[in-house]
Amino acid sequence: MDAAKRAQLKQYYNEHVATHSEREAEDKDAVNALNSDLSFGGRIYSDFKANDKWPNHDGFFEFVPEPDVSRIPEQIFDVQIKGTRNYRESGGVISYSLTSLAFPAFIGYKVTSNPGILFIVLFSPDRRSHRLFWKHVSPEFINDIDFSKESATIHLFPQDEIKTDYAGMEKLWSKLSEIADNHLFLNNLDSSKITEEEALDIINETCNDLSQIINEVKGNVKLRDSCSKKMVRNLYSLCYATLVMNAIKLGYTDVSQQLAWRIAQYDPETRYLYDFLKGLKYIGIRIPRAGQSERLMLKYYSYLWKIRKFLKEKCGLSVLVSCLIDI
Repeated sequence: MDAAKRAQLKQYYNEHVATHSEREAEDKDAVNALNSDLSFGGRIYSDFKANDKWPNHDGFFEFVPEPDVSRIPEQIFDVQIKGTRNYRESGGVISYSLTSLAFPAFIGYKVTSNPGILFIVLFSPDRRSHRLFWKHVSPEFINDIDFSKESATIHLFPQDEIKTDYAGMEKLWSKLSEIADNHLFLNNLDSSKITEEEALDIINETCNDLSQIINEVKGNVKLRDSCSKKMVRNLYSLCYATLVMNAIKLGYTDVSQQLAWRIAQYDPETRYLYDFLKGLKYIGIRIPRAGQSERLMLKYYSYLWKIRKFLKEKCGLSVLVSCLIDI
């Protein structure tokens, strides 16, 4: 091979042959660190891949919440793992640039039916030590991302850090159990979207029905059980529409029952709506036995007045005005 050909080959090699990037090395170290950290306690069984060929995720893990009782996994979680030394920290909050939005899009577009977890491993400058953070790729997380851009800034708070001692891992296991439980419930909720006008129509019609039912009870104790059955069925629609109105007032558009329910859980003022819908959904199509409907109605009575107060203060709606009676 003459010198000219050798020089030509060298130039082509330097310009076109793929190299191993620093980011690739950091992600590989992150996978190794994560496999080691999460194995503690025998509740998380991971299948993470370093240098994997999957473009949208980095594997998965199976979650076994109570291995002493059963080794059957409760939930599979799809994951993305990022390792980096490039981040900013200010006031206890860490800012990390997620340079690919493929994984949030993968979860949000429901390519997978599993919940998604983003793990971020922050390395020291010499990569000899690390801190581990995580984010549940929830509908709220996805909703905050502008997918018209190529990257997103992820803010990591102290509560997002995973401490790898028993207390820290126990907190993680508890949150994973909650996510698994909510994910199952969420999949049973309606994913179709309703408008503000439709939500208001549901509220007005349902509240009129509830007012009529309660008025029937006045002075006639014998009707309490049968009327309570009717009320329990109406409460689900009222709670659903109120959840949607809450999301709309917070600036969300194209609101589904799924999104509205998830939003309510993070605000102490609306957490009761989150709990209420879950309780009503559990009752579902079950027909309470004689005497049970009234007890259920009494249990949910405080929720009814909280909804009334919310609709008055947040939406300017006066509903259930004629219901100021003791049941």
